[in-house]
Amino acid sequence: MPILMSMTSGHGTGKSAMGGWIAAWMLSTRPDSIGTVTAGTATQLKGRTWAAIRHWLGLCLTADWFDIQATGIFHKQHRQTWKLLPQTCRKENAQAFAGQHARTSSSWYMFDEASEVPDPIWTTAYGGLTDGEPFLFAWVNPSGTRASSLR
Repeated sequence: MPILMSMTSGHGTGKSAMGGWIAAWMLSTRPDSIGTVTAGTATQLKGRTWAAIRHWLGLCLTADWFDIQATGIFHKQHRQTWKLLPQTCRKENAQAFAGQHARTSSSWYMFDEASEVPDPIWTTAYGGLTDGEPFLFAWVNPSGTRASSLR
């Protein structure tokens, strides 16, 4: 069974920082893990969530293990099997969340502003939580349309 973590909190409470800490922890403690991170909008993903992940991983003791780029974070010696990728969550883009498996490690997803993530993304991501030690992290501002179902 996947490990699921969801949280609701207001504006400016540190959800993006927490995402950075969780991403650094997952990448540092789960060899050959594969992660996908998204947010309610491309602006949120690029300017806040992904920026926080890159910042906090850059401060981590294991930062030198990884190639931290604008388009992904890759383990320097295992680029194909140990990585984290940002992905926009337009419903037409649902298939970009498919096929993510880490049978001998962790497949994991992080949804920031999860109430804005369309249903097809959720449905497709659940398929990546079937083997290994899977995780799904989701947090929202409680004013979102799906926030009440995540609590």
